[in-house]
Amino acid sequence: MKKSLSLLRNITAVAICFLLSSVFFAFAQSTTILYPEYTEKTYPLISEEYNSDNTYKDYKESSSPITLYISNPTTKEPFALDMLWNEDWLEKSAYIYNHGLARVLCTLACSSYSYPNGKEKSPLALSFNALGFKSEDISFYYEEDGLNDEDEKDRVSFALAHKTSARGKPVVAIVVRGTVILDEWISNVNMADSYRKTKTLPVEHEGFSKAAKQVYTTLCSYMEEHSLSFADSTFLLAGHSRGAAVCNLLGVRLYQDGVKAESIFDYTVACPNVTRSSDVKDKAYSYIWNIVNQEDMVPSMPFSDGEWGYHKYGQELAIINSFTCKDYEKYEHEYLPALDKYFTAFHGRNFYPFYTGNFLPFIMSTLMRMINRDPTRFYSGVLPLHDPLTNSLDDMFFGTEEEQNPTLINRLIEKYFPGMLEYTNIATNDMHASETYLSWLLTLEADDVYTTTNTFIIEFFGNVNAKVVDDSGKVFVEIKNDMPSNPLYLGGFPALWLFEGTVYMCIPGNGKYHLVISDDCILGTYVKAKINTYTAGGSLIKTRSYNKLRANWYKVYEVDFDNSNYAMQCIKGSEATTIARESAEHGFSLRPEITFGRGWLLGAGVQAGWPLFYTRAGFMTNVWYGLHSFDFYGGLGGQVLLAGAMRMGLEASVKGVFDVDPMDSSFFYVVPYAGLMFSFQPWKKLRIRASVGTDFCFKDFNENAFNPFMVPVSAWAVNRNGDFALYPTFDVSIQF
Repeated sequence: MKKSLSLLRNITAVAICFLLSSVFFAFAQSTTILYPEYTEKTYPLISEEYNSDNTYKDYKESSSPITLYISNPTTKEPFALDMLWNEDWLEKSAYIYNHGLARVLCTLACSSYSYPNGKEKSPLALSFNALGFKSEDISFYYEEDGLNDEDEKDRVSFALAHKTSARGKPVVAIVVRGTVILDEWISNVNMADSYRKTKTLPVEHEGFSKAAKQVYTTLCSYMEEHSLSFADSTFLLAGHSRGAAVCNLLGVRLYQDGVKAESIFDYTVACPNVTRSSDVKDKAYSYIWNIVNQEDMVPSMPFSDGEWGYHKYGQELAIINSFTCKDYEKYEHEYLPALDKYFTAFHGRNFYPFYTGNFLPFIMSTLMRMINRDPTRFYSGVLPLHDPLTNSLDDMFFGTEEEQNPTLINRLIEKYFPGMLEYTNIATNDMHASETYLSWLLTLEADDVYTTTNTFIIEFFGNVNAKVVDDSGKVFVEIKNDMPSNPLYLGGFPALWLFEGTVYMCIPGNGKYHLVISDDCILGTYVKAKINTYTAGGSLIKTRSYNKLRANWYKVYEVDFDNSNYAMQCIKGSEATTIARESAEHGFSLRPEITFGRGWLLGAGVQAGWPLFYTRAGFMTNVWYGLHSFDFYGGLGGQVLLAGAMRMGLEASVKGVFDVDPMDSSFFYVVPYAGLMFSFQPWKKLRIRASVGTDFCFKDFNENAFNPFMVPVSAWAVNRNGDFALYPTFDVSIQF
């Protein structure tokens, strides 16, 4: 039983990963199509550009040039960076953001990924030396895989250094490395492993909290060893990813233990959420500066939405992207090429951008929360995902080649979406890479690199027709009958159909866009819509729900997104009718169908044409009496949208009834038909159609077509014994 449950959980985890990957692959493919030059162009690194007076016009004139180092991910050799440093920055309050200091600390975070074998030559040690820290005052505490002690799985690698400033004040630097080894990956998944024993959910992310405690304990010993006082020292904290999470918690611990907040310069890069504490938004922690990228998955995990409720301490600094940069043209043609100069110099290849805002992190959060609604269910729900995810990590590091590479999935993706898998993997890494964050900081000044522009994610429940347009009427994304017109996000905004009746779309906040909800129908149908407003960093700040929208010929809903105020407006009358008809489906379609009719008739046919005028043709055979009679039909019809995905229309046709009587000669009869048609389209092109009508019987013309051998199920008829009779009929078709 246990093995079966374990297998089920692993299968579920794989399915989720595949679904998430499919979402990423779909949206990343568009970037390859829209911006192929990013796989071709290269830009040389020109150091003079980022040492110019214009770049550093906001910094003190007394700032001095220094050379810091990071590890080149391609060559593994130290890579020199020229930038500015001014020790007087540390005399200012940590509550004031300093872009020059952010650049320096982000560089240290990048430097930490080099193993300090021969620490004097490591990029981090060289950077420490450049900042005035002597080699004998630098201590590395780096760990490797291999420990079996359960209590040590939440360890972390970090470095400590200290010096005395020109003003005689101790300066202590704490640089924490991000995730590298398996234990650290498993610890990242450890939100609350103790819950299984205690049944109590810890306030802080357990893996990050234990790692922060390790650093703090070592820091206390280090301070004592070097005769340093917490109260008198200035602290510099830097970390990326897991290292950022540790620095976030460590900065809070220093403040709570009496260190002056003004002396804690805590700059985190791509910091995950770390706590469920009620005071996480306290302004007292505003000396912590969290530099995040909305398109990066990591800063949004563990999730803040719903019952998860994880957040990070301090202030959020959101780097621009295509959805939040106020000047998109400048972002595309000036900022990205400038960024690519640095990134190419660091990585030896071009930067691979996404163009989806916070849509991918949102979709990931939504899917995960559907399975594990809160952190407790992550461990003990019907399908707890903790163990499958941990096992997947173990397979990734130590599994066989087949376990590490799902070749079947890879081959299928490559077959149908060539290049998508490679691009998405690279782009996903680029969004989170420390070198990406550093490249942005080096490329632009604070006023340009950060943004406060919101983004919007719309959730639709129920059958809906909607589109997003700008002032000129250009359509960026459109949804018809629940299905996005550009599910692969080819040239528009991302939209995704996840489950029946649930559609999501993302709208940038850096333009004048209008959401139009309409339906070309008579009665209309109730649609629920939820407009979620997210910060530039990807945090949910507001939700507006509309539960009784009923769009039809005379009623259309519109929302104007201007990043400051938005509300649903109802448009009525002739203007609404014009908008509704513009968004209606009036195109030609060809639909094969399988039909089941009254009297055990089974057949196949085709419907071709437009909604208001179409033709139908096909045949049916009587399966009750050994297939000895056949009905051939052809006719005309027209339909309108009644409500939601339900259509209503009128049809008229002529049936040719061919009877092969084994006891006599064959007969052929012509039977006119007229009826009322109803159809329902539950999914994509699948349509269930039903018609109720009547066959016309004329004496001495086609009455033999209605004898019991032709219609084995007795039917009630109008004026059966007269010269003219009406025979009710009913059939159901499945169209696709």
